[in-house]
Amino acid sequence: MFGIDGAKLIVIAAVALVVIGPRDLQRTLAKLGKTIGNLRRMAAQVRSQFDELIKDTELDKVRNELRSVRDDIRGDR
Repeated sequence: MFGIDGAKLIVIAAVALVVIGPRDLQRTLAKLGKTIGNLRRMAAQVRSQFDELIKDTELDKVRNELRSVRDDIRGDR
């Protein structure tokens, strides 16, 4: 998990407990979870839009090639 082993995770949890406090820790972790979820969703949307852009670009290339072939065939008549 992100290159963090069990011992480091325990140290991070202990520091968070001391710095944030036991009352606010649950609320803070919930906010962190929501933020991570939002970031993952946004990353998925960006990936999807990028894939769609690449797909559209490839379709434009194929469309232009087909037009070129069509024009060549019409010119040969």
